[in-house]
Amino acid sequence: MIRILFFLLCSTSINAQRWHQLNSCNEINALKVLKGDTVFFNCDTTYLLSNHLYAQYKIYRTNLKNYDAQNQKLYDSYEEIFKIQELQIKTQQESFTTLKKQFDQMVSSTYSFTDTTKISLSKIRDSLTLATSTIEESKKIIEEANKNLKKAKKRGALAKIAFGLGGLIIGAATVAIIAILKK
Repeated sequence: MIRILFFLLCSTSINAQRWHQLNSCNEINALKVLKGDTVFFNCDTTYLLSNHLYAQYKIYRTNLKNYDAQNQKLYDSYEEIFKIQELQIKTQQESFTTLKKQFDQMVSSTYSFTDTTKISLSKIRDSLTLATSTIEESKKIIEEANKNLKKAKKRGALAKIAFGLGGLIIGAATVAIIAILKK
């Protein structure tokens, strides 16, 4: 529809006093055109603004710049918050890494302690087994010694009795011999 309006505008203004040609389509151009001027557009789309719309455009553009400044402040604030969060994440990651390293060392120490304890317990068990067998052998030796002592006591008692009986017999025999010799 705008193209049709441009065409009508251009065709009715052929007798205009000034000619304007717009070749650059990638730029924002402000071209002041008066009544009766002819404008040739070499672009596929062009927008025309009246003085009133152009004034509003300038106001909006100024407001947008101010809004962009406020947005920039907000963006800077978010950027600062983002940096703080990244720093916190980095700090927490370092803390986690340190904690994990300490935990791994603790696990390693625990495994070493457990292995050492197992070896020590094995040695203690072997020592206890040896001590138990030594004690059992000692018990057997003591029992045998007790038996021998009992036998020796019996033999000693019998020997004393035999010695006493021998002495008695010898004494009686001596008395009998002396009595026979005295008679």
